[in-house]
Amino acid sequence: MTEPKALLRINPGGDPAIWIFHDRLGDEGVCGLAVARGGQAPETGTLLVSLDAFTQRVMYELFAESHKLYETSTSLLALGALRPGDTAIDIGAHVGYFSLLFRLAVGAAGSVIAFEPMPDTYRRLLRNVLVNRFTNVLPLPLAVAEHPGSAAFHLHPQNEGESSLLDNPGGECAYVQVTSLDDLFRDGLPVRPRLLKIDAEGVELSILRGARQWFERHAPDVVICEINRQVLAKGNVTEPDIRSFFESRGYRCALINVEDRVTCRNLRGARHYRYLSPDEFVDDDFEYVFNLMCVRAGCGLYPADQL
Repeated sequence: MTEPKALLRINPGGDPAIWIFHDRLGDEGVCGLAVARGGQAPETGTLLVSLDAFTQRVMYELFAESHKLYETSTSLLALGALRPGDTAIDIGAHVGYFSLLFRLAVGAAGSVIAFEPMPDTYRRLLRNVLVNRFTNVLPLPLAVAEHPGSAAFHLHPQNEGESSLLDNPGGECAYVQVTSLDDLFRDGLPVRPRLLKIDAEGVELSILRGARQWFERHAPDVVICEINRQVLAKGNVTEPDIRSFFESRGYRCALINVEDRVTCRNLRGARHYRYLSPDEFVDDDFEYVFNLMCVRAGCGLYPADQL
């Protein structure tokens, strides 16, 4: 396979192969991804980001200055789990980084459903879908929680990526429509989702409680769920609460590597992830936000203890 020019290969020797590139478009940054399988020509997608917004600027700086993927291990694990034709669901899609990655992984025959309630961020997500002409990515301007309805969505004044349904005293808010996965997917989906990603700034357990019936019928093979202890504590939720939801349904939970930080002791040298025993939790003194990868029993994905 000929390596695309001006692209930086992230996983030499890996299949699917992934490259990144970056550019500027006026006052916007461009974060680009290219994915290829089995020696075929790569498919490319671009993400337009605002350099005035904190999380979007971090994404661009990782691509342009550090020459890295955003959340490298999480990105590579998602890419490795997805196959052409799969369905992936992105809750808390932000401006579409993971939705873009998922779409490149599932190809034209697959589908991606992306939820993003924050109005400004949703508009940029929608623009990114349209710019890439991805007709099989469905961006929905909805929050997800235990019960459908409407709610105040609290906007973080310094970091748009930390906006949430949880109260943020003194901050601005926008009123948004809320759905639950049980309500939205009550009639099911054409295929079992391969991957569900949840990044909802503290309401992850509420989302899971609103998906109990759906998990009984169409449990995703892999769920990547953010754990932000400080924010979860606002709703009296802990890591064990979230772990219990998955482990009681036959999932194994793994800690995903946190790049560019002091790796917590629980990873024990594993490169991308390490499974945790049911009574083992991430170190109390590890304060940074991290992701769990929960793998459904019998799905055949990531059978090894670590990678």
